[in-house]
Amino acid sequence: MTKIVVYGALDAKGYEALEDSKLKYVCVPAFDLELLHRELGDAEGVVLRYHPFLKETLLKAPHLNIISRVGVGCDNIDMATARQQGIDVAITGDVSSRAVAEQTLTLMLAAAKQIIRYDDAIREGNWQLRESIDAIELDGKSMLLIGFGRIGRRTGELCKAFGMKVHAYDPFVDSDEIESAGVVSVNALNEGIAIADFISLHIPGGKNNDGIINKELISLMKPQAVIVNTSRGTLFDENALSDAVREGRIFSAGTDVFSKEPVSKDNPLLGNKRIVLSPHNSAMTKECMSRLCVKAVNNAVEYLVGDKDNVLLFEDS
Repeated sequence: MTKIVVYGALDAKGYEALEDSKLKYVCVPAFDLELLHRELGDAEGVVLRYHPFLKETLLKAPHLNIISRVGVGCDNIDMATARQQGIDVAITGDVSSRAVAEQTLTLMLAAAKQIIRYDDAIREGNWQLRESIDAIELDGKSMLLIGFGRIGRRTGELCKAFGMKVHAYDPFVDSDEIESAGVVSVNALNEGIAIADFISLHIPGGKNNDGIINKELISLMKPQAVIVNTSRGTLFDENALSDAVREGRIFSAGTDVFSKEPVSKDNPLLGNKRIVLSPHNSAMTKECMSRLCVKAVNNAVEYLVGDKDNVLLFEDS
């Protein structure tokens, strides 16, 4: 009987979808590699959260046909080995854009209003911090979206609701398409950086984008600029960003992602409370986790029963 291994916990709706499929499935707790390798021996499908799925593990799965990610990225999978083994990888597609866009706005607002510092001040009895007048507004400000995919577009819609003028830089999206969404198309990244009051990253990591927000680009930002990252922590130079905020060369920043996760204690971003941090949980709302888990389960089930029309396979260009 066709067998699916679930590696890492799903939510209740995900397990309900598995039960409804009538396929055999086994659940393996996160990071229990010994049990995982044993169960992969006769598995044809895997439903995978964010845990590493590397060469050693893939070689333990001689019958595996599909890995279905609970998410849109595949950074945790050894894709080269998966291809060599003839294993397809499915992703969930546009399931999390609403949640991530909301988190983007949350980080923007928290950074602009310096919520963490004011919260700390109240708890420490420092009511007078209110006199610092150290908060800025979104209304009337310019937003630069770096990347105009699903999450970038949704973020732009929310920004316009706050009265912001939205710009977008994305060399892979036609400028007419950007303009048709009521967004100003920017042809050069450095030009967009220079005019933006707020900057938000919505591009994938990888060799073409890693380190794209470097010391040189940060030096072009306005002194009152706020930059937010809900994409990949490798996109910016964390030391350069931390230095710029600490030295007052930009106003603040917010990030949900880090170059190494879980974040290490020596990460420079942790030492500055003007920078708002969250633990890569943008998509981890109750509603979004249900959507992600159900879609990932359905991807695996539909692939294995031969109904692949609605299965979104990851294509690494």
